[in-house]
Amino acid sequence: EKTHKDDLLEAVEENQNEIHKSKEAWYRRRQSLGICKHKKELLANSQ
Repeated sequence: EKTHKDDLLEAVEENQNEIHKSKEAWYRRRQSLGICKHKKELLANSQ
């Protein structure tokens, strides 16, 4: 028998998982963008 509190806890946990996943994806995307930008800057500086 689940109580309303259990439902809330589950919802919060699921929500935090989603947030974590999207943060991770955003961080990865940002990291790869940063690497590309960094490479371009290195090339520009080495010329």
